[in-house]
Amino acid sequence: MIHFIQTHAAGGDACAPYDVKFDRPYTIGELVNEVLNNRRNEWGEFRVRYEGDKWLDSFFNVEYKYGKLIGKIPENIANMPIEKTHSYGGWSSMTYYIIVKKDIPKIISKGKITLDENTEITVCVLDNGQRIIPEEDMLKALKFLGLSEADIKNVLHTQANKER
Repeated sequence: MIHFIQTHAAGGDACAPYDVKFDRPYTIGELVNEVLNNRRNEWGEFRVRYEGDKWLDSFFNVEYKYGKLIGKIPENIANMPIEKTHSYGGWSSMTYYIIVKKDIPKIISKGKITLDENTEITVCVLDNGQRIIPEEDMLKALKFLGLSEADIKNVLHTQANKER
C-alpha cells in the first residue's frame, strides 16, 4: 500500500509535491500496478532515475492514463527495487519520480563480437566489472552454438525459473 505526504503547498494550478511512502519494499512494477489498479482516475508519467543523478536525468519514462500504460516497462526495470519516490500533481494528473538504488549496475561500454560473417553480438560492460549479453544477442549466440529451438527455450525457461 502507498500513501502520500504533501511536502509543500499547492500552486495556483492546484498541483503539489508529495513524498510517496510504502508499507513495505516495492519494485517499480509493483508501484505501477498499484497506481494502475487503485488510482484509475489518474494520468501522468512514471520517471525513473538512479540515486545521485540529476533530478531530470531519468533513464526510463512511461506514460499512463486511467488505469492503462501507454507503452511498456521492460522486465529488468519493473523488477528494480525502489529507494524512494516523489510525486507531483493534482486534479487527477500525477507524475511519479522514482529513484532506484545506486547498487544497480550501469552499462559503461558496449562492444561487438563477430562469431561468423553473418553473426555479430553485443557485449555490454557494467560498472561492477560484469559483462552481459542482451537477450536478443544471446539467442543469436545459442543458435550459432548449434542449440535447437527446444534447447534454447529450455535454457531460457530454466534461467527464468532460477531468477524467481
